[in-house]
Amino acid sequence: MRLKKWLGVRHIQVVMYSVLLFLDIYLTETVKMYVDNTNKQIKGGKFSRITRAFSPADLVLIEQVLFAGFVLGRSIWPFFIMRFNNKYLILGIVLLEIICCGVFQQLVVLFELAAFAILVGMVYLLQSAHYSLAINIIAKWVPPNEYTRAVVVVAAGDTFARAIVGRSAVWSNNAVMSAIFQISVALKTIWCVIYMVVGAQDPQTSFLLGKAEWEFLSREIGPRKKVQCNMKIPWKSILTCPRLYAMDFLGNCQ
Repeated sequence: MRLKKWLGVRHIQVVMYSVLLFLDIYLTETVKMYVDNTNKQIKGGKFSRITRAFSPADLVLIEQVLFAGFVLGRSIWPFFIMRFNNKYLILGIVLLEIICCGVFQQLVVLFELAAFAILVGMVYLLQSAHYSLAINIIAKWVPPNEYTRAVVVVAAGDTFARAIVGRSAVWSNNAVMSAIFQISVALKTIWCVIYMVVGAQDPQTSFLLGKAEWEFLSREIGPRKKVQCNMKIPWKSILTCPRLYAMDFLGNCQ
């Protein structure tokens, strides 16, 4: 029973997020977007000092670090962050991630591979700690069918916004990179829809929301008085929760 308790739906979620990470070719988008062929500089922009490209072996190493950091973060999330939760811990993680993102951008320019891989892994480790909280906030009050619709809309809207911003950063004269980016966005959108529809059960039993996360939301925003499909979402409490603002701010900064 104890093994089942600790290795239940949460680790199914870890596998699902891992697949999502593989579909998201963030690595090739970020690196190849700013790095041209060897000994060539990108025209304009703050990344113009880059003069050499990552080798295929370097890309494999960084991808492995990304995967390890994300899976590790999703694994320890319900067992550590929530159990020892307080506002200073959560906000500290957010601030540390912002700092890591800033250093990460500088390392892209300086091209220090080892430090680059370590920091990117750290960013993903930290990001995974609060990745699902903001979007799963809906699950506490919205009935299953509305929950599915709401989360899919949020996921699709976020992906669409990222597509617009990211597309503007893709070289206009590089058809291959543009195609890779558009394919990546399409895969992420499709996977978001499938993942949210399959996972959207009753909000109290859905594997999208772990027990620890459920308890956290109950403490922070308050429990639902009645389990009814027409129960109104307490937007006032949600919109006055500072850590949710901090997490959303971080996501937009990235």
